Amino acid sequence: MRKFVTWLDTVDQSKPIFWLYGEPKCGKSMFAYHIFKRLHEERAVVSSFRFLGRTTQKTLGEAFIANLITDVGHYMGPSFMRALEEVAEISYIDHEGFLAQRALSQQLRDVFIPAFNGTPRPKPLLVMLDGLELCERVALINIFDAISTAIRRLPICFVISSTATPEINQVLGPTGPLGSYVVSAVVPSVPMRIVTQSDPRTPTSASFALQQAEITTPIESPT
Repeated sequence: MRKFVTWLDTVDQSKPIFWLYGEPKCGKSMFAYHIFKRLHEERAVVSSFRFLGRTTQKTLGEAFIANLITDVGHYMGPSFMRALEEVAEISYIDHEGFLAQRALSQQLRDVFIPAFNGTPRPKPLLVMLDGLELCERVALINIFDAISTAIRRLPICFVISSTATPEINQVLGPTGPLGSYVVSAVVPSVPMRIVTQSDPRTPTSASFALQQAEITTPIESPT
């Protein structure tokens, strides 16, 4: 926890990724839950995603950026959504397949980043991702490509909780393409009590887990 607090107090564009890793069922998600709860109370978390089952490229393409946009809209207010619609020239909610047809990094470059930069006084962003090891290989490559684009072009940082699979370690490890941007901490392999209470959520994070079945359209922002 001390290492995370130090990272959070000093985070900048040189080390915008905090990677919490460990063996399966060692308590990573519980630790991430406590981090999220504290930051959520301080309104510091923009968006959170917990991957609860096998996540395919189709699921990721249809849900991830759409939900991120919804959460950022809640966080930054109507000015972001107006800027988004000006960039896209249409409402992303009403246009079926508009986001799903594009790679995540392309969605960021073509839609999200211009809308963010077009918002008066944009705020720094913190996004939490839990359970990346459940993404299929192509989906994992896609999401790391999006993270790479985001940290180079936005005032954004990521808290990632996952098992250190070979595929993830290849990217986030010391010699990986994102390794130089990462501060990492390992969770010891000791038995942990499972948290069963309801977690606080950003507006779309609870529904994101449900979308990991078959999805047809992004979820509309709650009114």
